[in-house]
Amino acid sequence: MKCAAAFLLVLIITSCHNYKKDAENLQVKVDSLVSASQQKESTIENYLDDFTEIQTSLDSIKKMEELLVIPDEPERADTKNKREQIIADISAISDLLEKNKESIASLKHRLNNASLKSGKLESMVNELETKTKNLEENLKQKTEEIDELSETVNVQNENITVLNKKIEGLREDLSGKADSLKWMKNELFTGFYIAGALNDLRDKGVVVREGGILGIASTPVVSEDFSNDLFETIDSRELDFLPLNSRKADLISVHPLNSYHISGDNNADTLFIDNRNKFWSISKYLVVAVK
Repeated sequence: MKCAAAFLLVLIITSCHNYKKDAENLQVKVDSLVSASQQKESTIENYLDDFTEIQTSLDSIKKMEELLVIPDEPERADTKNKREQIIADISAISDLLEKNKESIASLKHRLNNASLKSGKLESMVNELETKTKNLEENLKQKTEEIDELSETVNVQNENITVLNKKIEGLREDLSGKADSLKWMKNELFTGFYIAGALNDLRDKGVVVREGGILGIASTPVVSEDFSNDLFETIDSRELDFLPLNSRKADLISVHPLNSYHISGDNNADTLFIDNRNKFWSISKYLVVAVK
């Protein structure tokens, strides 16, 4: 009888248990797990989006670096433009690298503070950091190369400046020598002539008599002391003849006989110079006594 009563009591207690409440609690737990799973999945997707964006940027930077070609021997004509373009490209790459470093640092910080821990995600971040450092090293090398190029260009410009000064000095020297040569040529080919009666030439001090006794049988010769102002100046390279307009003419100055002749309707109308170089080879002064 007592056993039957105990069994009946257990049956009553069991029949009073609230299974609906248990089901509701279970559903809450299931919903919580689903929500956590969805949140985890969304977080991972965000991380992957960030990874993809950074990786794409790094790939672009690598291609840009590969296109940077530093000339070994800069050509003076376009070195300045090339150098400026390379410097601008390096600056743009440096800016992109700096932005990527900030993005990686932010991503790493979020991973460290997140409740979600993933060795694979951390490994991916470390890989991005390594790629960024490699690209920075490459960029540093390019920067050093462009610095060397700039130094080379500066040295070349200094050398060119020195050469230009030397060239300018040579030009001035040549100009001075050309002026001196022109003056010398002018002096060399400058001739002087005077024509007149013998007595007039003697009175002007152009002609003196030498030899003879008491002036008898003396010979008229050109004086060693006279003024150039008494003479007409000519260019010996251009004088081919000299009008005399006289009956008779004698050359007091010394000139080779076969280098000239005197002719004309009145026997001494014109002095013709047949060989200019030979005619002026002995004296630059032409003195003619006419009657």
